[in-house]
Amino acid sequence: MQKNLQIFLSYAHDDHALKEQVEAFLKEAGYAVWSDKYIPGSEEWREYIDGQLAESNGMVVIVTKASMRSYYVTLRECFKTHERAKRRAMR
Repeated sequence: MQKNLQIFLSYAHDDHALKEQVEAFLKEAGYAVWSDKYIPGSEEWREYIDGQLAESNGMVVIVTKASMRSYYVTLRECFKTHERAKRRAMR
């Protein structure tokens, strides 16, 4: 496995405890993990998240009942990541 890959972790805030477990597992496996807990207080959150999505090498989406109710978890982030991956593959 290639190390130092950044994984964008998408989750619903109701699933915070599960997110912490998944994040610990990924870090133990050698991945750098980004989630919204790393947004600096002075940043515009949506733009900052978009930037992190662009810089990430992959994405893990925690799918639960709570995340299925979240527009941002289930659609926006996944589609952006998919489109970026397609553009990378075309290079």
